[in-house]
Amino acid sequence: MSLTVDEPILNNPFEEPKEYWVYEEGHPKRMSGRRLAGYY
Repeated sequence: MSLTVDEPILNNPFEEPKEYWVYEEGHPKRMSGRRLAGYY
């Protein structure tokens, strides 16, 4: 199982985030919008 992605940085540091990564069952999935704040 690999938790790495080819291009981990999705957003520009000077703009509001448009996408984020979420790991479902060990596989990375690209989601639109902002990630919710929280702890693992």
